Amino acid sequence: MNTAVSIVDYWTARILGYAIQPVTRSLLINFMRQEQLEDESLDMSNNRVQERIRSVVSLILMSPEFTQR
Repeated sequence: MNTAVSIVDYWTARILGYAIQPVTRSLLINFMRQEQLEDESLDMSNNRVQERIRSVVSLILMSPEFTQR
């Protein structure tokens, strides 16, 4: 679980319990990825990556899918 896709999928499943809309998922993945290549592994010990993970969790909690829950 060290790619942008796997991180977003893990946290959305953990928080929501189901897959989110493709548009929302794509936005979250792009935010998490930032400068990284599509399948590039993220350095989980990097403080910037940890900060982005916290931000992704916050964005999931503010997403339309969460509010409709």
